[in-house]
Amino acid sequence: MKKIITIFLTFVLMFGLTGCGDSSVKTNESISEIENFTENNSSDNSIKEVEIYDNKVYYVGDDIPSGTYIIECTKTSYSMDVIVFSDEDSFNGFQNADKLTGGEYSEAVETFAWADFYIGENEKAYINLKDGYVILLDDGMCEFTKHTFSSNSAIYPGVYIVNEDISEGKFEITCMDWMEITIFENIENYLKYHKTKRFTGGEETAAIEMYSLSSDYIYGDNVLSINLKDKMILMIKGEYGNIKTDNGPIINDTTFSQESENTSSISEIELIENDGTYIDGMRPEFKEAMDSYEVFFDEYCEFMKKYKENPTDLSLLADYADYMTKYVDTMTKLEKIGEEELNDAELLYYVEVSNKISQKLLEATF
Repeated sequence: MKKIITIFLTFVLMFGLTGCGDSSVKTNESISEIENFTENNSSDNSIKEVEIYDNKVYYVGDDIPSGTYIIECTKTSYSMDVIVFSDEDSFNGFQNADKLTGGEYSEAVETFAWADFYIGENEKAYINLKDGYVILLDDGMCEFTKHTFSSNSAIYPGVYIVNEDISEGKFEITCMDWMEITIFENIENYLKYHKTKRFTGGEETAAIEMYSLSSDYIYGDNVLSINLKDKMILMIKGEYGNIKTDNGPIINDTTFSQESENTSSISEIELIENDGTYIDGMRPEFKEAMDSYEVFFDEYCEFMKKYKENPTDLSLLADYADYMTKYVDTMTKLEKIGEEELNDAELLYYVEVSNKISQKLLEATF
């Protein structure tokens, strides 16, 4: 695996001074696009109140008031992990699973969780927290905002139960960038899908094909028409979007109990890393090396932006030499990881980081 990492990094540096995107600028552009899309396409009924928490596991009804929320990641070292359990027994089953010793962290999530997803910085997702649920949040700061639908409303990645989270009926969905929209006939089929070794065994596509009624991708200005019936499950992945109907409110405005209406929502939740040998199933030195790997590319892309703006500036050659030094430092950290095979969590993290970097390069180069 070290050879793969070395080859990938060397390949990227072969781009030399041919150009690379600026990830910080791209992020700011994306935020602006989301704001414009929201302003032009949706009515987002949200109530925001602030309360600070500093724990990692939250029990709904005790630590967090029940209700439907939009959760937004405001800060993370890579991506914030959100795992929702339908009851305390499921959470305890997850905790007692051999997820770190045997490296089967993903399988434990698949088996015991109701829903799980990653959120990058400034990204949002929908979440319905019922009394008795347990939510585990890791690696980031987030903001919870109460959310209800209207007949023309924002819609976010998440899992929606028809006639609980969203009304039955015919709808049109559009998105800002891309969305994967999957419909399950009922909760039972959704849970069968979730419990499949989708990431542990890499069978995500096969699980969707086996247990869902339909699965579609939409991009940009495309419109997808769907027909939702009672107790179906709507699962959305990808970017923020908009949902419309001519049948009145998409969901009743009675989503929150009176107690929840009078209780503050959660904002700016700061989360801590594990204190044990592993961090989310990964060796700390591996996670640090991969994070440094990504930071290196962020800085390198910033340098390349300056070069593209002024390719005749000879002073940039000295900066380029500095980045080659940082390259050596980055590779030294990777070399210290060890020769042993990566476990499931480490391999997943490696793939995520590599894909993220590859996407930046493709967007910037072509």
